[in-house]
Amino acid sequence: MLLRLVWPVLVISLAVFIFFDAKKRGYSQMTAFSWLIFTMVMPFIVVPAYFILAVKRTGFSGNSQLQSNKICPKCGEEILTGRESCPRCNNKLTL
Repeated sequence: MLLRLVWPVLVISLAVFIFFDAKKRGYSQMTAFSWLIFTMVMPFIVVPAYFILAVKRTGFSGNSQLQSNKICPKCGEEILTGRESCPRCNNKLTL
């Protein structure tokens, strides 16, 4: 009897989590909504598939925004994205 009450709450909670996670990972609103609906209809198939595809989409780190570091043309130092000059030789970077 308790399972009849807990199961729908668990599936709906998981579907809502997947919806917001899909939006955070960069999926469109419609695609995230599709994941929500499919999770509610077929949770045992869709939930593992979503997390496998999500890992492939963003890599193991979970970052949806991949940052590419730059290399200073003067000294070869790796420079983090967002910096305007090299921390080693103070060479101004051009965009």
